[in-house]
Amino acid sequence: MSQFPVRILIAPWGNPFSWREAIYRLSESDRRVKGVTSTSLLAKELSPDLIIVSVPETLLSVRKLEEYGGKIISGNEDYKELIYGLKLAIERFFRENVGEFRMKVVVAPNVGEYGGIRWILPERISPDSAYAAYILASLILNTEEDVEIHLDTTHGVNFMPLAVYRAVLAASRIISAMNNVRIKFSQYNSTPYPAHDRAEGIPELEVFKVKEEFITPVKAAQRLVYSYLSRDEIRIFRYAISSRDLGDSHKILEERARKLHREAGPVASSVHYSMPLAFLQFSEIAEGGIDGLEELMEEIISCVEVKREGRITVKHMILPSYEDLKSFLSALSLISYGKNCISSIDGMRVEEGIVEARIDALSKAMEYLKGPLAEVAKNEIYSFREHLNELAEEALKRKGEWVSMDGCEESRRIMIAHAGLAKRAIELKIDENIWFRYKKECLQRTEDVIRGILNDTRQMVKGEEW
Repeated sequence: MSQFPVRILIAPWGNPFSWREAIYRLSESDRRVKGVTSTSLLAKELSPDLIIVSVPETLLSVRKLEEYGGKIISGNEDYKELIYGLKLAIERFFRENVGEFRMKVVVAPNVGEYGGIRWILPERISPDSAYAAYILASLILNTEEDVEIHLDTTHGVNFMPLAVYRAVLAASRIISAMNNVRIKFSQYNSTPYPAHDRAEGIPELEVFKVKEEFITPVKAAQRLVYSYLSRDEIRIFRYAISSRDLGDSHKILEERARKLHREAGPVASSVHYSMPLAFLQFSEIAEGGIDGLEELMEEIISCVEVKREGRITVKHMILPSYEDLKSFLSALSLISYGKNCISSIDGMRVEEGIVEARIDALSKAMEYLKGPLAEVAKNEIYSFREHLNELAEEALKRKGEWVSMDGCEESRRIMIAHAGLAKRAIELKIDENIWFRYKKECLQRTEDVIRGILNDTRQMVKGEEW
């Protein structure tokens, strides 16, 4: 019996209307299923709570779509209605060939010429980026339970398997840190369908588990710092026309996303460099949460210009960038991670926006901050606990009073070396406990210094501007 109560199966499909029958056999069990897709085998083996099937919009050129209730594009239809019909057709195909499982269809952007119809994306948006962005947005779940995520890449074509693999792994880490849950990720792929004459009979194809990874919130948070750093300032959407000519929904989301992305900076630094007081302070004041992302993605895929000049051309007016979307969702996840951790830590209070934390709260925070400098941070906490520095000695002499040193800390190097507890940045009070807080008059400067600590790392890991 699995320890993971929620199971999700994700399957990128190319053109399912052209598939031929095979006997699929799972390598790690004796289960065999006769059908046209390995997804039916995995669905019966795993009994998932949800199956997500992604298909390219270019299926709107496949005439067999009409047999399942969809319509192919002729140039005069409402594109939103065509996409809706494509979803319904895939749902019908799914029910006939996989079964009655809870499922949803994600229609993702594609590029190229199919059946005399040409699809064009906005400049500087690659098809794998747009495709991966749609998969990522469809997977951001709110759950309080551990999740198994199973990916079947058997039927993906061209860039799809790699794009989906990247997006699903990123989503797994985001879900884990955002919801404080464990994720078990597994990837499956079958042996290829043989290129022989149908008269030779139905082939038997073996489905292998080719990848498995266990993801915990602490592990995910460390990886998400790098995903966050892949962009300095995010631009989630790219346009083929002026954004002024489009609606306001995407502008509202993007403005909100940019604000959250900036707020996550000191939280990301505190996670990477294991700075417990900074982690508590900046997670406390950061704002998290954003709604309507997946619904907006469904809207903008239909924002197209369709021309019929000898052949039909479908040009997208707006599409998302995967790297920007991943960077934003990583920022949101890190903020949520901090807030989730704070909710489990005793010994802290907030006065006028300043977190006051007992030394045992800092020690507890270290359970969530297992970055490369975790041992440095633990040693720094120890030095205060044993009164081994001048600030601790002064606080011990003036019991019950907040004590501090003159000035604010301006050095990133010193802030890193002291795990965010640089003596000129903090105040200390010793009563029956040892209390820490950042100096109010230095808080903005402290935030700027901690935010800037990752600048050099960002330069090393960030992707191309577009």
